[in-house]
Amino acid sequence: MKKRMVFWIGMAILTALAGCGTEIRAASAAQSAPESVSSGEASVRTVSAEYKKGDTEITAGYPQFDGKEYAGVNAQLKKEALSTMDNVKAHEDAAGIMAETAGRVEFSSKDFVSAAFETSFLKKGNPHTFRSVRTVNYDLKADQAVMEQDLIVNNDALYKAADEAVKKQLSHELQTYFTPQVLKDSLDQSQLCFKKDGIVVNFTVSTPDDHAEILIPYAETLGFRTDSSVWSNFAA
Repeated sequence: MKKRMVFWIGMAILTALAGCGTEIRAASAAQSAPESVSSGEASVRTVSAEYKKGDTEITAGYPQFDGKEYAGVNAQLKKEALSTMDNVKAHEDAAGIMAETAGRVEFSSKDFVSAAFETSFLKKGNPHTFRSVRTVNYDLKADQAVMEQDLIVNNDALYKAADEAVKKQLSHELQTYFTPQVLKDSLDQSQLCFKKDGIVVNFTVSTPDDHAEILIPYAETLGFRTDSSVWSNFAA
């Protein structure tokens, strides 16, 4: 799967955000404990940053683990959260942009961290607030991010599990939207995060909601798991 797909919402942001210097003011607050398979894990703070210029305002909140051993994952989480601000630096017309990114650790253990970042985006003169979700999955033992293709095989078993989840969990409108071909294409560009009870597959969709997600229980993932050691964190 493509870890960093170019969302159509991302394209809207890219064409509207501006390229001036960013002034970031940071503050931190405690985050409630993420789901974990073991006790005694490092505490997590939420760090906030903002950019303001004229009627453009971009804010971001991202989790940070306490401890030098978490330097790698902390850098990855910060980079993901501030990516919208980075886009501001690269473009020339940021007038009337309001964007907010909220990041949260969804799962952590001594070996693995999974986090989700939800961004809402509003352009002055457009009443619709766009929404997208990006994720970070990080192997602490290897000290590196892992991509969707490292964790999941896009095969018939994945399609079957996703199709069943769509029919059970999503609205009638979204069930109609996810034709077999649309679902297959969407799975190839989805964003994946882990929770205690299963994997969450996030889709960007061409409906007023912009975003849809399904949860596939771990017991239903055996047919499309890779041999990644990340899966050892979760019961079959």
